[in-house]
Amino acid sequence: MGNSAAGVLVGIDTGGTFTDLVAFDPESGELRTSKTPSVPSEPGRALTNAIAAADLRPGHIASLVHGTTVGTNALIERTGARVLLLATAGHEDIPYIQRINRKSLYDLRWEKPRPLLVSRRDSLGVPERLNSAGGVVRPLDVEAVRAHCRAVKPEPIEAVAISLLFSYVNPDHEQQVRQIVAEELPGLPVSVSHEVAPIWREYERTSTTLADAYLKPLMDRYVASLDEKLRDAGLTTPWAIMKSNGGAMRAGAAADSPIQTAQSGPAGGMLVARALGVQAGLPDLLTLDMGGTSADVGMILAGELRHTTEYEIEWGVPAAIPLIDIKSIGA
Repeated sequence: MGNSAAGVLVGIDTGGTFTDLVAFDPESGELRTSKTPSVPSEPGRALTNAIAAADLRPGHIASLVHGTTVGTNALIERTGARVLLLATAGHEDIPYIQRINRKSLYDLRWEKPRPLLVSRRDSLGVPERLNSAGGVVRPLDVEAVRAHCRAVKPEPIEAVAISLLFSYVNPDHEQQVRQIVAEELPGLPVSVSHEVAPIWREYERTSTTLADAYLKPLMDRYVASLDEKLRDAGLTTPWAIMKSNGGAMRAGAAADSPIQTAQSGPAGGMLVARALGVQAGLPDLLTLDMGGTSADVGMILAGELRHTTEYEIEWGVPAAIPLIDIKSIGA
């Protein structure tokens, strides 16, 4: 393997503990696997180690698709970035107000989920207002946005989330705020709600945008490190990262939209489980994917994957992204 004219197809899944590789040569039909320890401090090395353990030549790899739990683990372990939230004035508490529903209706000691991805001091209101049709009720106060940005400059803010009312109908104010942030806080990654989650539910849209910003610096470093290691090892083909919905996207796109990788690794496992179920004549399956950091459970009914847009980082803290329906907990 490795000398095939067609090139080798490679899939690599990196978890918190182990990195697993499967390689297939479509010309010869040969299949190879390898399992190596993950290297959290240097993730690119785990991939090159797995490639070397399978005795593959990176220059002969035609396709490399990578499943990762970096986003999943960061959300579970709360190891993402410090995020600044810019919301419509009067709505900056939306991550704290959340929804009225309770997980344990009759438990008098039940505690409401805390906002996980932004502190109250980093949640600021922007004077502006659109109506439900996207019409301007109150023009954007540009100077107020600049003042907010200048006020937080001394703080170790790592990313910015922008979520304004009805921006999914008219994104003009969000686009203006993003431009101001780029001018006042250059270099900081920015997530805007009309791109991340263009939906009408304000809390879900804000929570999803926060999660995207929360993961951006981490995923950007992760992708850059992997790309450098893979290129140094001799990989010449573009490589992709699994999306939570079972698809794949170029590595650079994953760095720009990291919330789409929240269930990247587990999604790949679900695709394999369905394929094995079809071969074994088992259309109904319950799947369990347990690693060193998280345990992920999914269902396959009548040979079909269940999809949803109601992912919960923690109960009551949603991320409205399209994904295979998988439930994750800390292992």
